[in-house]
Amino acid sequence: MLFDNVTLTPPANASDDQVRAIQDVEAWLRGDVQEMTLGGYAGTGKTTLIRSIVDSLSDERVVVAAFTGKAVSVLQDKEIEAQTLHSLLYELEGAPEAWSIAREKWRATKKRLVAEGVYPSEGAVEKAGDDGVLNDEDDRAHTQWIFAQREYGYDFDPTPHWVDVPEIEAELVIVDEASMVSNQLYDSLRGHDARLLFVGDHGQLEPIGENPGLMMNPQIRLETIHRQAAGSEIIQFAHHLREGGEPRHWTGTGAEVIVNPREHVHYGDFDTIICGFNDRRVHLNRVVRNELGYSGSLPQVGEKLICLQNNRRKGIFNGLICECLQVEETDDDNVIRLIVTNAVGSPVTVLAWLPQFGEEKQAPYMGRHMSMFDWGYALTCHKMQGSEADNVVVVEQISYRWAAERWRYTAATRAAKKLTYLC
Repeated sequence: MLFDNVTLTPPANASDDQVRAIQDVEAWLRGDVQEMTLGGYAGTGKTTLIRSIVDSLSDERVVVAAFTGKAVSVLQDKEIEAQTLHSLLYELEGAPEAWSIAREKWRATKKRLVAEGVYPSEGAVEKAGDDGVLNDEDDRAHTQWIFAQREYGYDFDPTPHWVDVPEIEAELVIVDEASMVSNQLYDSLRGHDARLLFVGDHGQLEPIGENPGLMMNPQIRLETIHRQAAGSEIIQFAHHLREGGEPRHWTGTGAEVIVNPREHVHYGDFDTIICGFNDRRVHLNRVVRNELGYSGSLPQVGEKLICLQNNRRKGIFNGLICECLQVEETDDDNVIRLIVTNAVGSPVTVLAWLPQFGEEKQAPYMGRHMSMFDWGYALTCHKMQGSEADNVVVVEQISYRWAAERWRYTAATRAAKKLTYLC
């Protein structure tokens, strides 16, 4: 087997937890079980452990992946090469250029002949083409389009779309922020021969919706706060909350964590707002848009949006934060055409259901042709899992449906540099 004689080296100044974890991962790799789960609280050195595993297996084919582009960028900032799960599992398949060229040339020909008054309608141009009475140049455009249709069909989708990769080019896949893995992604990963090490934080909120619950009871646990992380006020505050402490009882310096500031909070100054319930999320998004000078029901260029529905063909997925690059109205008042950034940062054009913006509940599924988006300034804590932002404000809202300490801990650990906590 590939990992029969593998030896993993613990990180420098490793905690006892990290040493035991490295030993457990090494023993697992030498066995024949496909997957293992490793949970670690914030500050316990999960990322350091990932780096040690990757460095120890430098001669093997190992990839590190995460659900969100933000989680990938965090890993890369810590000098770990990583990619999104979607770019690992799926690849873009483009349309034949000849088909698109033929279609556009024939469309332009029809519009020109109508504009010049040669024919009364595009339908009349179509009939003239079928009857063979067009001049030579226009007839060539018609003939090329006929040939393109015969080969690829009239409704061929020229937009690049995502298809399953035939094989993952790796023997080991380390999946960070594993609590974000959906059943679909989990099944796709297990469908390949690679070994799977799922890494996440078992102190965070319990997953909601359909997912494998990989961090509910991880096989390996890191629970000792590393010395370097212990100096972070955000980490200290987060573990104060995780252990049942009340936010208002926090007595930190205020350098990184501010609890209940006396001055008015300007929500537009923050990278992300975290709350508990959808009614508050809708209200806060409205407040931020107003503060930033946006108005009306249409998204505007530069606005932050969140995708609410998977569209694998377009490379956009539930929970993905996108930037609005362009917006156009259509003949249907409820449908807009958006150009947004997808999971790998490329622009894609989608049709979006306009009434979804600013709504508490998600509209029913309308088919693969329709995408669902909302404003992405304020998010519920559940939606923010698996991502982080530099400057975060938390508006505390606790429900009987989840553990207060888990909600508070998850919300606090979404902040990388500055946390303002309102309770």
